[in-house]
Order: sequence, then C-alpha cells, then structure tokens
Amino acid sequence: MKIFTWKKAAAGAALLSLFACGDDSSSSSKTPEVFGTKDDLPECTEKIAGDTLYVESDSADYFCDDGEWVIVGDTTATDTTANDTTAVSSSSGKPSSSSAIVSSSSAIPKEVVLACPDTLTGSSIYVDGDSLVLESFHQFEFAAYTGNAILLDEEYQMTRLQIPVINSMYGDTAIICSGGMGDSAMCAMTKKGGRFSAGIDSAKAYGPWLVIRLKMPNTPENRKEILNYADSKDVELCATYWVNLYGCLGQNGTDVYGKLRTEGYGDASADLEMQFEFGGKAKYSADSAAALEIALADIEAAIESNNWTKVAALTGLKSSDPYMELFKIASIKGSVYGSGDVYVSFSAKDYSNRSMMESLLQSDCKDIDNHWITKIPLDLSAVSSSSAKSSSSSAKSSSSVASSSSAVSSSSAVSSSSEQSSSSVSSSSVASSSSAESSSSAESSSSESSSSSAPTVFNDENLDFLAALATFTKDEGASSLGTTVWTAQRTFLSTQETKLKAFANSLFSGLSDAGYTLVSGSTTRTYRLQKGGSTYDVTIKSSSDLKRTSVNITAKKIES
Repeated sequence: MKIFTWKKAAAGAALLSLFACGDDSSSSSKTPEVFGTKDDLPECTEKIAGDTLYVESDSADYFCDDGEWVIVGDTTATDTTANDTTAVSSSSGKPSSSSAIVSSSSAIPKEVVLACPDTLTGSSIYVDGDSLVLESFHQFEFAAYTGNAILLDEEYQMTRLQIPVINSMYGDTAIICSGGMGDSAMCAMTKKGGRFSAGIDSAKAYGPWLVIRLKMPNTPENRKEILNYADSKDVELCATYWVNLYGCLGQNGTDVYGKLRTEGYGDASADLEMQFEFGGKAKYSADSAAALEIALADIEAAIESNNWTKVAALTGLKSSDPYMELFKIASIKGSVYGSGDVYVSFSAKDYSNRSMMESLLQSDCKDIDNHWITKIPLDLSAVSSSSAKSSSSSAKSSSSVASSSSAVSSSSAVSSSSEQSSSSVSSSSVASSSSAESSSSAESSSSESSSSSAPTVFNDENLDFLAALATFTKDEGASSLGTTVWTAQRTFLSTQETKLKAFANSLFSGLSDAGYTLVSGSTTRTYRLQKGGSTYDVTIKSSSDLKRTSVNITAKKIES
C-alpha cells in the first residue's frame, strides 16, 4: 500500500499549526463548531473558502466552495459507486475513463478525465464547469466501524480540528513551497494555478474519508499537467490501498477490535483480511500468550492438513460453526506483541468471499470482547515443558562447560596464551577457551545484573522516562567530552497503527511532562530542555515503507 504524500502533508500541516501556537493552549484545543442546520452556517465568503463545517441535522460536513456550502458526500451516489465493480477490467487493473462520474460533492454527472479502477476508494480526475478537479480519498483508521468508534480515532479528531488551518496553508504558495511541507510536486502545481484543499467526507460509503482536492483551470495544457501529476511517483493517484469494509471496538475502547478490509479492485484478485487484536486490559499474561501462540500454530497446521476434527478440538468450535467454512478458504496467522497483546488475522483471496467474512464479523461484533479466540483451550503445561527443556539444556551445557573448565584449571592461562599466539587447536586450548567463555559469560551476566539494578541507561531524571519507551544504547562514536549521545529505534508493522499512535502519544506526552519544547520540526523534530546547567536534546525521525514504520530517537546531553 502506498503511503500518500498529500495525506502526510495534511498531517504535517496540522502538526505545524499545533506547534505554531506555542504555549497558547486555547487555540490548539478549540472544539470545532457544530451547526444545527445548514441554514445556521455562516455566509460562504472568500475569506473562509475551503473551510469544512459540520451540520448536526444532516450528520455531515459542508464545504465552502465558490460562495456556496456544498455537502461533502452524497449517499445516493456513493453506495452504487462503492459496490459497482462491473465496469472495472480485472485483467488490466489500469485506470479507465467513461462519459460520466458522480463526484462525492455533487450528484450531478461529471465528465471523467481519469477514473481509478479501485471503485471503493473512488479517486479520480473530472471536469467541473471550467475547472479540472483531482480528488484523492484516504480512510481514517476507524472508518467503517460501528457506533461511535470514529470518535476515538485521534487522527480523525485532529484533522477535523485543523481543517481550516490546513486549507489556509494550502492556499498559501509560500507555505506549500516551504521546507516544512516538503512537497515539491504540490509546489509545482500551485505555481501553475492549481489550488489545493482538504476536507472530510462523512457520507461516502465506508467513511469518513480524508479527501484532498486539486482544482485548476480546464485547459489542454493543464489537462496534460494534472494527468502527469496524478501518475507521478509523489502522488500515484490510482495506487491501491487497504479499505476497511466493516469493524467494531470492544467495550473498553481500543483495547479490542475486529475489522474486515480489502486491497484490490473488488474482483477475484482482491485480498480480504479479517483482523482481531486483544490488548490493553484484554491482553494475555506471559504464559497464556506463549500458550496461545503455540495453539494458533497448531490450529494453522491442522487447517493446512485438512484435519477438521482436530481444528474443532483446538479452537473449541463445533464442526457446524460457520468459521469452519472460513478455515477452508482462509489462512490464519497469530502473533503476540509486547507484553501480551494478541493479534490474529484470517486472509483470503477473491472479493466474492466478502459476504461470508462480513457476516461472521458482524456476528462477532455483538460481543467482540468475548470472541471465540479468547476461549481457545490453552495448554499451559506445554509452555512449562518447553521452558523446562530449555532450562535443562542450559543446565547441561553449563555443567559440561564447568567440568571441562575444571579439568584444565591448572593450565588455563597457558592455554589461553597459546590460543592467542597460534592457530593450532589442542584439547587443552579448547578447554581453555571454554573456561574463558564461561568467565566471559559470568562477567556479562554480572554486568547485566548490575545494569538492570540501575535506574536506566541514562541515570538522569531528565531522560529516564525515555527508557520505558525504547531500548537505548550509548553511541560511543557520537559522544565526546561533555556530550553523551544515546540512540534507539522502534519498529511497527503496518498492521500496528494503534500501537504506533499509542507510542507516539506516550513519547510526546513524556517530553511535554518533562518540560521539553519543540525547537525544530518537519520530517525530523528536535525537542530541547535546559536544566541544571545542562542542555538535553531529543531528536525524532520516522521513516515508512509498505510493511513497517521505523522511529529513530536520539537523546543528547550536553554538559556546560
């Protein structure tokens, strides 16, 4: 899945606006206005063009465009668009064109310039009056979830709050072309007369969505430019994305979730995945988590061998349970993260399987906290047995080394010296080596024990809080007299969006609580604290690819 540049730009704009306010918390915590009816909306003037406001009676956002308030999304159009895959060629998977398309902001047919094959997302380029419009849609994490789950989506809440600021920044060429935004492609299009805007589409199927638009005069030259822009590596408008089809949260917020998502064009080549995660207060104990991992591996092996009687016994499900049919078409994978968070997924091919999988999930969501996964019979003795075998093996190894070391204790020093000066290996030198390794191991063990008893690797109250978030090591190469540098890295899989956000929140909260302030930030942020005659810098840089996001943290202490 491509990580879309505009989405990162919008998030970056929101973050820039938050920090631009300094210590004035009143501006960054302002609650978005909610209007009772459309008639209550203020006049759509040039000053607020691009703003998106929420109307309670319609349960939808309205976008200020060309002097009119336009509802963002149209339910009469999106249901058909979201489910109609007949017009898409499953063999080519390439963008297609047709005579008309229904924009999310209007039910009036539009001339299509480019229609992406992924009709669930629905990104496209079309003609609107005398303008060319490029629309790109991106789901929020808890989009398509039941109930009020979206209200727990921090990105959604932040974006709603910051949409006016983002659009103000998008309307300023100087900001778009600044290093903070860091998008040269957007800068180039702006200089050619393009105008970017962002909004939230709450009515589009499987929403809400972040929608980013580029609008420019409809000329032959601009048509060529906008098509090239859509196909550029910075944009890739028609790249495929995972799209949530259905989801739900448990009673305790984000501790438990289940969701069904797809990547593809809704045909036989589409990937379907049903995911479940149990964390927070629902996480497993260390032994139970280890036992569950063993059980999930056994279930997967039984499924692969078509041993359905064993599958039923291992899962605790009846042979008539609908999940037994899913096991025949889907692969199962389970993992345990951190200190007991459990993640289980079921993957299948072919969009035609969606109905069965969604039906299962809808049933599960009636009581997701007590999903059958949480009731899989666990054999804790298997964990104890495995641990005992490992301990026994370690004990035997230690005994063997000790015996060998004892047998040559009188010649250890000589043998060690001989080993360093000669490549020949005698029985005494091997034994001596064992003795040296044993001694080294003992020293290492002693060192680890000593280290574990110390507060943290920093041994400094102004940095100690970081040790709870990542494993830091001292960077000897970067450290110097009066300056000490530590580094750490945390990596999150693309399926661990919630964990990544929780980590980021903990990190930034910790920095704030410790008194750090942002001194520079765009793709790399540096926070600083001056206290007790020392200067502390914490620099954070993240990078992402299709499978994971890596967060690199550098902590520096400069003593004056």
